Amino acid sequence: MSERNDELTRLSYTLGENMEDRFYVYMLQDDNGKPFYIGKGQGGRVFCHENDADKLLEVIRSENGDRNVDYSKLSEKIKTIIKSSGKVEKVIIKWGLTENEAFMCESALMNMYDYIFPETLTNISNGHASNAEKHSHALDGYKTKARNVQDFLDNVAIREVEFKEYCGNIPVVFITINKSYPLMYKEKCADLQREDFIYDSARGFWDINIRRTRYAKYVLALYRQIVVGVYPVNEDSWRVTTDFDEKEFPIYPKKYRENDKLLIQKNRTYDEYKRLGGQNDEKWFDTRRKRIGFEKCKPENSEEYSYLCKLKGTYLKDRFFKNQMSVYNYDVDKDGKLRFYSSPNWC
Repeated sequence: MSERNDELTRLSYTLGENMEDRFYVYMLQDDNGKPFYIGKGQGGRVFCHENDADKLLEVIRSENGDRNVDYSKLSEKIKTIIKSSGKVEKVIIKWGLTENEAFMCESALMNMYDYIFPETLTNISNGHASNAEKHSHALDGYKTKARNVQDFLDNVAIREVEFKEYCGNIPVVFITINKSYPLMYKEKCADLQREDFIYDSARGFWDINIRRTRYAKYVLALYRQIVVGVYPVNEDSWRVTTDFDEKEFPIYPKKYRENDKLLIQKNRTYDEYKRLGGQNDEKWFDTRRKRIGFEKCKPENSEEYSYLCKLKGTYLKDRFFKNQMSVYNYDVDKDGKLRFYSSPNWC
């Protein structure tokens, strides 16, 4: 017994208890050496109960919750093995991990094993998705799973769409956020902030024609011609920089917004702006204060909005987007009538 306690103490010390990299990934094997469970652990509790099925299950549930395990199937499996051979073999696969690294390792192993030996594990899902997987638009609904290349192309890979053929008669302003979008990861935005970050990046501020934008029904935010945001707008959505107050002002990306906030007071002079720490460029100050931003509104047509939202994650192959910060798919004549672009000059 003393020897066993010594082993557990050594395990606990080696794996770490209060360190950031205290997590590990392990698997449970049956009598034939086949894995039936893959999990994430910390400390040495999971190794303490070699021949007590209920306590072992209690530890697994406390560390994993109900997120991805069929506990009735797992319980039956563990009890059968203990009855047959006296203990469940535990294998440490990878250790010295942060919690997120452990989630990714666990998920990768489950994906691989489930692909080769389907429905063998008692895990009922394939674990945590990576950041890119979470925000992918898999057609079959599976965010994380092992796929052959053709399956990946059919269900996950970004689809190409020609906008003028998809919905070319809906007035849209396309705004490119190539510089802002990568800052989302540098500023470590949580998943809940991701949509806010994209929206704020698209909201402003742009050197565009406010009269023309007021005819738009939607703004589409693009990153490298991939649709990452769809926002309904109307004629009241658009304003110049100085018409935004601090409560309405975009928060993200933080790298740009602190300087932008210094611009919004209507009567602020360049000297005041510079004294407050603004950019040392008077021409930039004058130009930036005249730029345009928007706030989204409720969609007038929910079906149309849902239809456009299906473009999220697609690549717009219309050539005109490549070198433009913002672009419209329509023009407005002197009588206020819209003319939609469909010529080769636009696409």
